[in-house]
Amino acid sequence: MITEIPESEVRAAATRQVYRVGIINGILFRTAIALIGPATILPLYLATLTDHKLLIGFGATLNLAGWFLPQIYGSRLVSGRRFRLPVYRLMGGLRVASIFGIAFLTLTLGGRNNDLLLILFLVLFSAYAITSGLASVVFLDIVGQSVPTIARRGVPGRGSFFGLRISAGSILGILAGFLVIHPVLGTISYPGNFALLFGLAAFLIMIGVTLFGLINELPADNSDRSQNLAVHLVKSFALLKQDRTFRKYFITRHLMMMWNLGQPFYILFAQSRYNLTAFWVGAYLASRYAGELCFILLWALLSDRGRNRAVLRGATLLSFIPPVIVFTQLLWGVPEVIFALAFFATGGSVTGHMMGGNNYLLQHAPSEKRPLYIGVMNSTLGLTLLLVGLGGLIVDYFGYPVMFALVALISSFAAVSALKLNLPGSPDRATSEKPHTVYP
Repeated sequence: MITEIPESEVRAAATRQVYRVGIINGILFRTAIALIGPATILPLYLATLTDHKLLIGFGATLNLAGWFLPQIYGSRLVSGRRFRLPVYRLMGGLRVASIFGIAFLTLTLGGRNNDLLLILFLVLFSAYAITSGLASVVFLDIVGQSVPTIARRGVPGRGSFFGLRISAGSILGILAGFLVIHPVLGTISYPGNFALLFGLAAFLIMIGVTLFGLINELPADNSDRSQNLAVHLVKSFALLKQDRTFRKYFITRHLMMMWNLGQPFYILFAQSRYNLTAFWVGAYLASRYAGELCFILLWALLSDRGRNRAVLRGATLLSFIPPVIVFTQLLWGVPEVIFALAFFATGGSVTGHMMGGNNYLLQHAPSEKRPLYIGVMNSTLGLTLLLVGLGGLIVDYFGYPVMFALVALISSFAAVSALKLNLPGSPDRATSEKPHTVYP
């Protein structure tokens, strides 16, 4: 006699599998990103290919911009599909191929034809970012369906899920700064040093994609599939008019994304002031991940209790510190170790913004429209990041002080906007079928 397993047990088992594999996936990806970090290694790599700050700023923001931009289309790919992992697997293969391609081209063209290498890098890194964005819609939708907002007995919550992904990845990021970045940049000559970093990153991404692609996926609980892309876009952007809580959150996250204007230039500013050695490049990378590790414990505790609004508010407050450190250095010439605080606070602010932002949205959006909310939010953030990539023009024409003064001003607006946020799930949605559970 075959005993049918209750659906609740099947879902609980799926949640635990997504939870475990998703954490391992996050650790591998975060370690990979540490090796080619957009705030540290990537700007230094691009500086070997061009002197134009515009191209450096644009190239360093490509990862996030390309990750966000295609998600409104990715949400249409996901909406209405019973199984979404085939999309994730295809995009994952393209991601791995793109980074391995950059490693190979860096090794063969670096120092020989830097102009061609720069063009090919921008093409391949754009492909990596775009396919990452499409895959992330699948990832977030599966996590949103499988892992609950609040932890229950035997079923972990999203706060600890993202917290463990980030904290464990941050520990390896710190180790990577001293055990990988420092010796590779210090002992291996260009272009082999950067080629090795990209190659290691591609290997870790390949393992992470493979593991998550093997989970036992449950059928999706969303069925809101648009007739065509035009209808899908109309329905997606209509959410901003219909849902006032979502609209306030939308504004806050865009302001925080504009704050990334200065991210690629902290390391270049430090290079111009201190003439950094390989040790300090590794130390600043480690400092950033130490900031992530320290603050993620607080963010995860708050998020596991459904207090994602508080996480976003905390992230905006931390965002003031990096530009303040820059002006402290300009006025008083502080030593390298003090400047590490800029990277430390950046790590805490970015993780709060990303973790609180993602979980606020997953907590607020109704399950049947979750892909629509994810798509319109993240694709428009990608557009904002493309504008942020123009920050190099500000540095080229007005210098670092104007750039970081603008960053501080953006932090002020973001903090004010975060204070006006509603609770996620509050009955402020004009077309809501039923109220969500609200957590302070």
